[in-house]
Amino acid sequence: MKIKAKTIDCECGGSAQKRLVSRKFLIRDVRVEVRDIPAFVCDNCGEVYYDGPSILRIERKLEREAVVA
Repeated sequence: MKIKAKTIDCECGGSAQKRLVSRKFLIRDVRVEVRDIPAFVCDNCGEVYYDGPSILRIERKLEREAVVA
């Protein structure tokens, strides 16, 4: 299920907008970057919120990289 909202409320009281983000992880001393992850990013504090499908995408990418490393 995809979240169709364009904004969500952040815990800080700000508003988080839907954007594409990148995040770097360290797996077995290998840096892995996952790019173009749909997420909500707060305009006020910068907090990043991922939805379920985005988390699954990150996990699949990290699992593939762990096998290669």
